[in-house]
Amino acid sequence: MNAELNALIARLPEGGTKPPQDAQPAREALQQLWSQCPAAVPELVALLQPAATGGDARVRLAVHNLATLASAAQDQERAAFCKALAATLQADHPADVKVFVIQQLQLCGGEEVSPALAALLADANLGEAAAQALLAIEAGAAAAYRQALPSANERMQLVLVQNLGMLRDTEALALVRPLVASEDQQLRLTAAATLGRIGNSIADANTLLALARREQGYAQGKAVDACFDLAERLGELGKDAERRQLLGELASLGKGNYVSQAAERQLAATK
Repeated sequence: MNAELNALIARLPEGGTKPPQDAQPAREALQQLWSQCPAAVPELVALLQPAATGGDARVRLAVHNLATLASAAQDQERAAFCKALAATLQADHPADVKVFVIQQLQLCGGEEVSPALAALLADANLGEAAAQALLAIEAGAAAAYRQALPSANERMQLVLVQNLGMLRDTEALALVRPLVASEDQQLRLTAAATLGRIGNSIADANTLLALARREQGYAQGKAVDACFDLAERLGELGKDAERRQLLGELASLGKGNYVSQAAERQLAATK
């Protein structure tokens, strides 16, 4: 371990809620650490310990603050730091240390680290963290999600389908539509919510209406929400006839209740 890095890390606060009375030495130490990046990144990450072990508060603070500095740096400097940080994910570090590294990439990473994160989507310990980091980065995220979805377990399918909806990735339609019929309620409702965001046809509307008619209680409410989301999307796409058809079906879904009243209001507003 580089003795100079050790000395700089020692000048950082150890933690707690109160800032040091004189923060200038810590700021100077951080700037000196930054000047040694990206070369120093592997050594810094090697000092991180599993949460159960602890004792690395200053190192975690250093890595996090460096990631914060990177996020505001010139793009070339930022990308160099992030590439070095992403490269440590290939080293033999504990899973929760890698999760911490991924969280820092979520803060400062760009498209240069998307392939490294995409490669982790199938990892049982790292997949969810990688998915959330990709969502923040956006570049390359949707394609990575689509590739990972067919072989993902149910828990990871939930994350991927939800994130595809948040990205409004219409290329995922063929993957999402069948999941609305999943035997797992949480998965089919998540797929329905995403279909409401990215659907584009009356066939998609009929799929969601059928789900709304089958479900009960909370689940029915979520399916109805997806129908209204799709109605809005159909309007955005200029498919007014399909939108009105969907709203008409919603208006007949329990006459007099809040669903029919909301649908009737939206229909009246389009006349």
